[in-house]
Amino acid sequence: LALGYYMVYPKGASVNSEGYTTIVSLTTTNPSQDIVQKATFPTISKVDDDESVELGQVVNYTVTGQVPNTSGFTTYDYTITDTMTAGLTFDPDSVKVYIDNTEITENFTKDTTTAGGKTFSVTIDVMKYQDKVGKEIRVTYTATVNSAAVATVSKNHVTLTYSNDPKNSESKTTTPAIEQTVYSAKLNVTKVDGKDSTKKLSGAQFVLKCTGVTETQQTGTKPTAVAGNYYSIGANGKVSWVEITDLTALGSIPAIAIKTSDENGALSFDGLEDGTYELYEVKAPDGYNRKDGVLATITIAGNNDADLTDLTYSRNVENNQGSMLPTTGGIGTTVFYILGSVLVLIAVVQLIARKRMSSKN
Repeated sequence: LALGYYMVYPKGASVNSEGYTTIVSLTTTNPSQDIVQKATFPTISKVDDDESVELGQVVNYTVTGQVPNTSGFTTYDYTITDTMTAGLTFDPDSVKVYIDNTEITENFTKDTTTAGGKTFSVTIDVMKYQDKVGKEIRVTYTATVNSAAVATVSKNHVTLTYSNDPKNSESKTTTPAIEQTVYSAKLNVTKVDGKDSTKKLSGAQFVLKCTGVTETQQTGTKPTAVAGNYYSIGANGKVSWVEITDLTALGSIPAIAIKTSDENGALSFDGLEDGTYELYEVKAPDGYNRKDGVLATITIAGNNDADLTDLTYSRNVENNQGSMLPTTGGIGTTVFYILGSVLVLIAVVQLIARKRMSSKN
C-alpha cells in the first residue's frame, strides 16, 4: 500500500464493538502496522436441554444470534438454517422467534418444507430492528426422539447466512455449522437353555428396573427415568416408568412393562438414558425354572464416552429344566413343615402308647 491513512472495515462485519471501525496509518517512520479489528461478524450458537435421552422424549433447542448493523444496505439477508438427522422428529409448530427477549410474530418467514421435514429455515427482516443492534436474536423449537435414535447418536446442526456487501445483494457469508447431539441406548437380552446356549427359548418374560439416573448437560435438566420404577413403553412409542410392588404376582404387573422373548430368544429395552438398571425375570419359558433376583446390572454412561461408540448392551440369560423346590418361606414349605410336625406327633403318641402297654404287661 502507498503511505497514508486507511480505514479498515472487514467484509461482512456488522457490529462495531467500540462504535467505529479501525483507522490505521502507514507513515514513513512506521510503514508496517498490526491492527486489532474493532468490528465483529455475525455469529450463531446453539444448545439443547438434554443430551442423554429416552425414546419419545421431547428435546428443546435454542439458537442464538445478534441483531446486525445494516447501515449502507438496501436489502439484508439474515437466515438461520437447521438440519436434523433421522432420529429426531421436528415439530414445525414449535418454532418461536425472540428479539431482545420479546417474542415477535411478524417480520420473519419460516420454511419447514425441505428435506422431508428434517431441515427448516427462519429468515428475519433485521432491518426492521435497527434500534436493537447488538441485542439477542433467539430462535427456539422442539424435536421428539424417535426409534431411529436408539443405540445411535442423532445430530443436528445450524448455520447462519448473512449479507456481507452493501453494493452486492447476492454476496453472502454462511457461518461454520454448530452441531448438537443426542443419544439413546438399548439393552438386548437373549434367553438360552442352561445346558445348550445355542438353544434359544421363547416365552420368557422380563422387566427392567431403574436404580439410578444421571443428570445431563444443562443445569436444571431433570432426568426422565425414575429411580425405583420399571421401564414401560406404550403404543405411542414413548418410554415411561411405572411402579411394581410385587414381581412374583405376574397378574399385577402392567403389560406395557413386560418384555417377552421371541422365537429367537430375543427381546430388547429400547431408548434408555444414562443411568443404572437391573434386569428381572418374572416368567420362565414353559418347562423351565424361573431365575430369581437380579439377573444383570447395566450402567449406561454415554456421556463418559467421547465417541459414543457403545450404546448397545447385550446380556444372555440361562434357564434350566426340571422341578423346582418351593421357595423358602413359600406355601409349599409350610405344607412340608405341617406334615412333618404331624408325623412326629403321631410317632411320639405311638411310642408313649407302646411304653404304657409294656408297663401293664
